[in-house]
Formats: sequence, structure tokens, C-alpha cells
Amino acid sequence: MFKNSKSKRAVMGQQLIEAEGMIAAFNRSQAVIEFALDGTILKANQNFLDAMGYTTEEIVGRHHRIFVQPEEAGGSDYKAFWATLNRGEFLSSKYLRLAKGGREVWIQATYNPILDADGKPVRVVKFATDVTEIELDRKRRCRSSRRPMPARSRPWPRSEPVLSCRGRRPHGAHRWRLPQRIRPPADRLQRRHHQSG
Repeated sequence: MFKNSKSKRAVMGQQLIEAEGMIAAFNRSQAVIEFALDGTILKANQNFLDAMGYTTEEIVGRHHRIFVQPEEAGGSDYKAFWATLNRGEFLSSKYLRLAKGGREVWIQATYNPILDADGKPVRVVKFATDVTEIELDRKRRCRSSRRPMPARSRPWPRSEPVLSCRGRRPHGAHRWRLPQRIRPPADRLQRRHHQSG
């Protein structure tokens, strides 16, 4: 019995070391920020602070809405965003956020609810990568080619029509979607599937 208990502790100790190593790896390579379920900022790592131009003292205790456009923060999609996280569901997409001074920052991020032992959300952790340069480069290429670019749709059910390079897109969460004219009809895909099987 003593031997089994000692072995259990050794395994748990190794698992703890691995978990701490994983957290350290995320903190080295990602912008990480934690929120209470109501959106209050609890803490952020240095990568996040550097990307957004803030200090810890300037953001801890404030609400996530400091990073979004005012019209987005007051909208129903923003409320739905937090409701989804409060249900324990994660969200992953490209998001437009505002850094200190109103500078626009595009991030590829996942918002991950952290669950307690009963499976109930207790806080939210966001892992993000700054993709602003990639997004600005994509816009520059689009402007120079003047070709229509695919619209992005929100992770919520509403989607936007195909827009030109000069078109306006809503702020907030976006993801790529193929325009209707590029997508093959569903019945043709189904026929191909049945013919190959």
C-alpha cells in the first residue's frame, strides 16, 4: 500500500511538472489574458501587454470591452459572445481589437472557459497571436489587385455578403468563408461522394 501511494505521488508530481511546462510554453509563445466570467480582466502575460501597449496596472480590474469598438461592446453579438463563454463553450476566430490609444490590432485567438471539478465555468483564458501585419498585408494586396475578396462571417449565425476590397466589414470576430459562386452545389458534392464510395 505504501509503495502504491508513493508511486501515485510520483505520477502526480510528473503530471504537475508537465502541466507547468505546458503553461510556461504558452506564456513564452502566446499572448495570454485571463478574465472573470463577467469579462473583468484578472491578469495578462507580458506578450499580451506588449501587443496591446498596456501595463498590468492599467488593465487588471477593467472589463474586456476596453479592447473592442464602443458600438461592438454595446451590441447583442457582444452579449452573445460572453453568454457562450459562460456556458462553457470556447470561441476561436480572428478578432479586431483595440490597443492602447485606439490602435487596431488583429489577433487569431481562442477564448477558453476554465471549468471547475463539477464542469462549471469559473474563468476564461484567451490565447492569442498578433496577426495584424498579415491582415494589413492581405488588405494591401487586395487593394492593389482590386479583386473582390471573400467576406468573413461572424461565429454567430449571421453572415455577411461578399465584399469588394473597398467594402466595409463589421468589427469583431471574423472567419473566412467561400463566396457562393465558388462553392460547388451541395447536390454535386453528394453525387461525387456516392460515386466514389
